[in-house]
Amino acid sequence: MIKAPVRCPNFPQCRCGDDCNHPTSNPRADWLARGLLLATALIAAGCFYVGLR
Repeated sequence: MIKAPVRCPNFPQCRCGDDCNHPTSNPRADWLARGLLLATALIAAGCFYVGLR
């Protein structure tokens, strides 16, 4: 599985490394962002397909 990049609001001062678990990071927000990215990619692929027809 691909590991998501670390998103720390205090970077680079925090120097927390790869296992930064900041209390403001929200897994639901990460899933929402991934879902929106997937939806955007699918819409773009659909538009590209329709444009080629």
